[in-house]
Amino acid sequence: HNPGTAVNGRFDDITLHKIDFGTGVNPGLGIPVDEVSEAPTYEVNLDKALRGIASVDFKSLQGVGRTEVTFSGAAYPEEVGYLLRLIMGMGNTVYNGTVYTHTFELFGFPESLTFESDVVTGASGGRRFTGLRLTNLTLNFSGAEGLLSYSATAISKISTKVTTQNPAATDNNPWQGWRGTVTSTGHTTRIISGEISLARESYLEYVSQNSQDVKDIVIGALEVSGNLVLAAEALTDFDNFIAHLNQSFQIVFTQGSGATEK
Repeated sequence: HNPGTAVNGRFDDITLHKIDFGTGVNPGLGIPVDEVSEAPTYEVNLDKALRGIASVDFKSLQGVGRTEVTFSGAAYPEEVGYLLRLIMGMGNTVYNGTVYTHTFELFGFPESLTFESDVVTGASGGRRFTGLRLTNLTLNFSGAEGLLSYSATAISKISTKVTTQNPAATDNNPWQGWRGTVTSTGHTTRIISGEISLARESYLEYVSQNSQDVKDIVIGALEVSGNLVLAAEALTDFDNFIAHLNQSFQIVFTQGSGATEK
């Protein structure tokens, strides 16, 4: 089974649930978001057959379709983990009696979401996008101000109208930028701000099935990029750059302690 996401645009939240690819689910867990944008897109096939008049095209036909989706917001503990799982792939979860530790591993096939946007209340007031797969997840933070935030882009099957849902939004507090703790194998750990982007290519699989919808959305290999602004207190980082030394960073955001640590 694949974990899915549904978005309730009217209340600006996102909900997550497990589904099979292309199977819609009702919202269950709510995540507040700042912005949501959905763009239904269809290919256009032109009828160019000659009809004895001076015209190049005679009719446009609606071809295969898809939906392009973007959403962004603050990174909430636990909830943002679903998005990381859906761009990276899930490894295993270990519970030590106090906290859960989730390990993300690059193997297998990334999972899919159900995305839902409620435009008006009641029957046929919401739009649901099934089989949604993430193609980009970007995380941003600043130690001086603001929250740890994310922006995501995705692609899904053609939307359908559904009865609107009213999922409860999370009551967790989002991480603030100053809550990050940095360790490194050789660089300074005084990071002022940063941006990390996780991206995958997407390949739409259309087959002859008497349907305009995509049969599957195949996701390619993961690419990681980004930038960090470091405090220039010494030339050690410059020397590492010139010498082309490979160093690692570990940036951990936490709040609370013990059983309430997130």
